[in-house]
Amino acid sequence: MESPSLTHRAPLCPAGAVDAALSGIAFGGERCMGQQDVCELLESRPRKWFTSREISRAIGVAQGPVAVSLKRLRDNNEVLFCIIRRRTGRGREYNYRHKP
Repeated sequence: MESPSLTHRAPLCPAGAVDAALSGIAFGGERCMGQQDVCELLESRPRKWFTSREISRAIGVAQGPVAVSLKRLRDNNEVLFCIIRRRTGRGREYNYRHKP
């Protein structure tokens, strides 16, 4: 078995990408998002139930990172959630709310 050559190494991060990510702007111009952003949105409207799609649109990031953050918050029992079965039979829909 041949050892990997040095030419197949992963490229280094572009200059300034780390500083941009730490300042809240991801490389490529998209905003970085954390669980704190989700919590702040839920705290701003404590009686309203949100879907992950509504949260992602309000924060301005993709649904994937929001879904991961919501799952972590749900697993840590930091948010209230309810499961609604969709009429179309396409699985479950989770709704989230700030936990008082």
